[in-house]
Amino acid sequence: MNYLLHLVLSMVLVTHTASALEVEWTYKDWKVTSHDGQMISYSSHGDTVWGREFGFSKHKGDCDNDILLLSWSSANSDVAALKGSDLPMLFRVGDTRFGLNVPLVGTTPLTPNTLIMILTYIKANPALIDLLGKGQSIDVDVLYPDEFMHDSDIAGDSFSLSGFIAARLKAQEYCQKL
Repeated sequence: MNYLLHLVLSMVLVTHTASALEVEWTYKDWKVTSHDGQMISYSSHGDTVWGREFGFSKHKGDCDNDILLLSWSSANSDVAALKGSDLPMLFRVGDTRFGLNVPLVGTTPLTPNTLIMILTYIKANPALIDLLGKGQSIDVDVLYPDEFMHDSDIAGDSFSLSGFIAARLKAQEYCQKL
Protein backbone atom coordinates (compact mmCIF):
# COMPACT_ATOMS: atom_id res chain seq x y z
CA MET A 1 0.00 0.00 0.00
CA ASN A 2 2.81 2.45 0.88
CA TYR A 3 4.51 1.58 -2.41
CA LEU A 4 1.31 2.30 -4.39
CA LEU A 5 0.75 5.63 -2.60
CA HIS A 6 4.37 6.64 -3.25
CA LEU A 7 4.06 5.69 -6.93
CA VAL A 8 0.84 7.71 -7.39
CA LEU A 9 2.33 10.77 -5.64
CA SER A 10 5.49 10.51 -7.75
CA MET A 11 3.45 10.33 -10.95
CA VAL A 12 1.44 13.41 -9.96
CA LEU A 13 4.62 15.31 -9.13
CA VAL A 14 6.32 14.31 -12.40
CA THR A 15 3.22 15.21 -14.42
CA HIS A 16 2.95 18.61 -12.74
CA THR A 17 6.67 19.33 -13.18
CA ALA A 18 6.66 18.31 -16.84
CA SER A 19 3.65 20.48 -17.65
CA ALA A 20 5.30 23.79 -16.76
CA LEU A 21 8.97 24.58 -16.64
CA GLU A 22 9.52 26.49 -13.41
CA VAL A 23 13.05 27.76 -13.10
CA GLU A 24 15.03 30.02 -10.84
CA TRP A 25 18.78 29.70 -11.20
CA THR A 26 21.42 32.06 -9.81
CA TYR A 27 25.07 32.43 -10.69
CA LYS A 28 27.27 35.21 -9.30
CA ASP A 29 25.25 38.44 -9.68
CA TRP A 30 22.71 37.14 -12.23
CA LYS A 31 19.53 35.13 -11.94
CA VAL A 32 17.51 33.23 -14.53
CA THR A 33 13.74 32.98 -14.04
CA SER A 34 10.88 31.40 -15.99
CA HIS A 35 7.60 33.23 -16.47
CA ASP A 36 4.47 31.13 -17.03
CA GLY A 37 6.18 28.82 -19.51
CA GLN A 38 6.26 31.61 -22.11
CA MET A 39 9.44 33.50 -21.33
CA ILE A 40 12.79 33.17 -19.60
CA SER A 41 14.47 36.27 -18.17
CA TYR A 42 18.00 36.74 -16.96
CA SER A 43 18.94 39.81 -14.96
CA SER A 44 21.09 41.54 -12.36
CA HIS A 45 20.01 43.91 -9.56
CA GLY A 46 21.04 47.56 -9.32
CA ASP A 47 23.97 48.50 -7.12
CA THR A 48 22.31 51.75 -6.02
CA VAL A 49 18.66 50.65 -5.94
CA TRP A 50 18.37 46.89 -5.34
CA GLY A 51 14.84 46.69 -6.77
CA ARG A 52 15.97 47.84 -10.21
CA GLU A 53 16.88 45.13 -12.71
CA PHE A 54 18.85 45.12 -15.94
CA GLY A 55 18.67 42.08 -18.14
CA PHE A 56 17.11 40.35 -21.08
CA SER A 57 14.24 38.05 -21.94
CA LYS A 58 13.99 35.09 -24.29
CA HIS A 59 10.57 34.10 -25.52
CA LYS A 60 9.15 30.69 -26.34
CA GLY A 61 9.75 29.95 -30.03
CA ASP A 62 12.27 32.82 -30.31
CA CYS A 63 15.12 31.65 -28.11
CA ASP A 64 17.93 33.02 -30.28
CA ASN A 65 16.99 36.64 -29.58
CA ASP A 66 17.80 38.58 -26.41
CA ILE A 67 15.28 41.35 -25.68
CA LEU A 68 16.42 44.15 -23.36
CA LEU A 69 14.39 44.14 -20.15
CA LEU A 70 14.67 46.88 -17.52
CA SER A 71 12.70 47.25 -14.32
CA TRP A 72 13.25 50.79 -13.07
CA SER A 73 11.90 52.67 -10.08
CA SER A 74 11.03 56.35 -9.91
CA ALA A 75 10.08 58.60 -7.01
CA ASN A 76 7.82 60.54 -9.37
CA SER A 77 4.45 58.84 -9.95
CA ASP A 78 3.75 61.31 -12.79
CA VAL A 79 6.19 59.28 -14.91
CA ALA A 80 3.22 56.93 -15.55
CA ALA A 81 2.08 59.52 -18.11
CA LEU A 82 5.08 58.51 -20.24
CA LYS A 83 3.77 54.95 -20.69
CA GLY A 84 3.76 54.08 -24.38
CA SER A 85 6.61 56.45 -25.22
CA ASP A 86 10.33 55.83 -25.62
CA LEU A 87 12.61 56.98 -22.79
CA PRO A 88 16.11 58.05 -23.81
CA MET A 89 18.71 56.13 -21.82
CA LEU A 90 22.49 56.26 -21.71
CA PHE A 91 24.58 53.12 -21.18
CA ARG A 92 28.28 52.74 -20.38
CA VAL A 93 30.35 49.56 -20.30
CA GLY A 94 34.01 50.35 -19.62
CA ASP A 95 35.00 53.09 -22.08
CA THR A 96 32.11 52.39 -24.44
CA ARG A 97 29.08 54.68 -24.24
CA PHE A 98 25.87 54.46 -26.24
CA GLY A 99 22.30 55.70 -26.11
CA LEU A 100 19.01 53.95 -26.76
CA ASN A 101 15.40 55.07 -26.79
CA VAL A 102 13.73 52.28 -24.82
CA PRO A 103 9.93 51.80 -24.91
CA LEU A 104 8.20 52.26 -21.55
CA VAL A 105 5.61 49.50 -21.81
CA GLY A 106 4.18 49.41 -18.31
CA THR A 107 4.07 51.09 -14.92
CA THR A 108 2.96 49.84 -11.53
CA PRO A 109 2.67 51.82 -8.31
CA LEU A 110 4.79 50.22 -5.58
CA THR A 111 4.09 52.77 -2.86
CA PRO A 112 2.38 56.17 -2.92
CA ASN A 113 5.80 57.67 -3.68
CA THR A 114 7.38 54.99 -5.87
CA LEU A 115 6.49 53.76 -9.34
CA ILE A 116 7.99 50.71 -11.08
CA MET A 117 8.51 51.08 -14.84
CA ILE A 118 9.02 48.22 -17.29
CA LEU A 119 11.10 49.09 -20.34
CA THR A 120 11.62 46.53 -23.10
CA TYR A 121 11.26 45.55 -26.79
CA ILE A 122 14.81 46.37 -27.88
CA LYS A 123 16.49 43.39 -29.53
CA ALA A 124 20.17 43.13 -28.56
CA ASN A 125 22.62 42.83 -31.41
CA PRO A 126 25.69 40.55 -31.24
CA ALA A 127 28.02 43.53 -30.63
CA LEU A 128 26.10 44.48 -27.47
CA ILE A 129 26.10 40.90 -26.17
CA ASP A 130 29.85 40.69 -26.84
CA LEU A 131 30.45 44.02 -25.06
CA LEU A 132 28.47 42.91 -22.01
CA GLY A 133 30.32 39.59 -21.93
CA LYS A 134 33.65 41.42 -21.72
CA GLY A 135 32.56 44.10 -19.23
CA GLN A 136 32.64 44.25 -15.45
CA SER A 137 29.52 46.40 -15.05
CA ILE A 138 27.07 48.51 -16.99
CA ASP A 139 26.00 52.01 -15.94
CA VAL A 140 22.49 53.06 -16.96
CA ASP A 141 21.02 56.58 -16.84
CA VAL A 142 17.44 57.55 -17.66
CA LEU A 143 17.16 60.94 -19.33
CA TYR A 144 13.74 62.02 -18.10
CA PRO A 145 12.09 65.04 -19.73
CA ASP A 146 12.63 68.09 -17.48
CA GLU A 147 9.03 68.18 -16.27
CA PHE A 148 9.38 64.65 -14.89
CA MET A 149 12.63 65.14 -12.99
CA HIS A 150 12.08 64.80 -9.26
CA ASP A 151 14.49 65.97 -6.54
CA SER A 152 14.44 62.62 -4.74
CA ASP A 153 14.77 60.51 -7.92
CA ILE A 154 17.94 58.59 -8.67
CA ALA A 155 18.25 58.70 -12.46
CA GLY A 156 21.21 56.33 -12.75
CA ASP A 157 22.29 52.92 -11.53
CA SER A 158 25.05 50.39 -12.10
CA PHE A 159 24.63 46.65 -12.67
CA SER A 160 27.25 43.93 -12.29
CA LEU A 161 28.03 41.85 -15.35
CA SER A 162 29.66 39.12 -13.27
CA GLY A 163 27.82 35.96 -14.31
CA PHE A 164 26.25 37.47 -17.44
CA ILE A 165 27.66 34.90 -19.90
CA ALA A 166 26.66 31.90 -17.77
CA ALA A 167 23.17 33.33 -17.16
CA ARG A 168 22.66 33.94 -20.89
CA LEU A 169 23.70 30.37 -21.72
CA LYS A 170 21.41 28.96 -19.01
CA ALA A 171 18.51 31.14 -20.24
CA GLN A 172 19.08 29.80 -23.77
CA GLU A 173 19.06 26.22 -22.47
CA TYR A 174 15.84 26.75 -20.48
CA CYS A 175 14.13 28.64 -23.31
CA GLN A 176 14.67 25.72 -25.69
CA LYS A 177 12.78 23.50 -23.22
CA LEU A 178 9.67 25.74 -23.16
